[in-house]
Amino acid sequence: MLTINVSINAHLKKEFCLTYAKLGPTEFRIIAILINTLYMYSSAINQFSFSISLFDKNILLSSFDIMGIVVLLILIIIYITTIIKDLIDYNKLDPVK
Repeated sequence: MLTINVSINAHLKKEFCLTYAKLGPTEFRIIAILINTLYMYSSAINQFSFSISLFDKNILLSSFDIMGIVVLLILIIIYITTIIKDLIDYNKLDPVK
């Protein structure tokens, strides 16, 4: 979704921005490498898990699952704030009459 947003902005606003929340692709890769290294060398984090009940089903979440959910939530928040900012900019470019 963020890639589509970049393409739309490149066409409509003539700007090509790959950074979100002051983090670009390289910074996201470095964060992923650090998290992966942390999982490799920390057995306590690697073995952590807990169970939740959702719709009468028990779901076992490992620390890796939790980290994936956290990253997903961060990306969704970045996407929503970017879309809202872009909508304000689009309204300035082509106001409703």
